[in-house]
Amino acid sequence: MPDESFSAAWAAATAEAKDRLVAITAKDSATLLSPAAGAPPPFPTVPLGTIIGISEAAATAALTLVPGLQRKHYLLVPKQLGEKDFWVNFFTHATVILAVP
Repeated sequence: MPDESFSAAWAAATAEAKDRLVAITAKDSATLLSPAAGAPPPFPTVPLGTIIGISEAAATAALTLVPGLQRKHYLLVPKQLGEKDFWVNFFTHATVILAVP
């Protein structure tokens, strides 16, 4: 079963944390152009030849739950960021903002 940890983190977040996450999806915000400082590494070190990807289920949940995220994705991918980079940046910010352990 794919990891879909975003919905639970969103549901448990405070209104202030949700507002902070929504703020980074604003049209003029450049926050998602880079990962969040202070976030844990997005991927562990794995053996050569192993592929680690972004959870499609978590990304779909985020697109559904976070107002403005679909528009921000459309504005940045692929014009300024690749798909994986966008999601790494978003989920690192979400981890820091929503205080996911």
